[in-house]
Amino acid sequence: MARNGSGVKKASGSSIEIEFQYEGERCRERIKCKPTPANFRKLALFRDEIIDAIGAGTFDYQASFPNSKRFKV
Repeated sequence: MARNGSGVKKASGSSIEIEFQYEGERCRERIKCKPTPANFRKLALFRDEIIDAIGAGTFDYQASFPNSKRFKV
């Protein structure tokens, strides 16, 4: 997880990585966007929505991350 505990961290000059637990696994996904304070806030809210959906049993991984390597065949 990010050192500040938010689960959101800079991955490169053009992407941000979010991290969360899903089905007992640590998941990390990169989002292509400039790592600005505003984008960090937006992605922290997105991560919170993911965690809430996981808790409610309504999270759809593929819908949230359609280009994830988890779904490449």
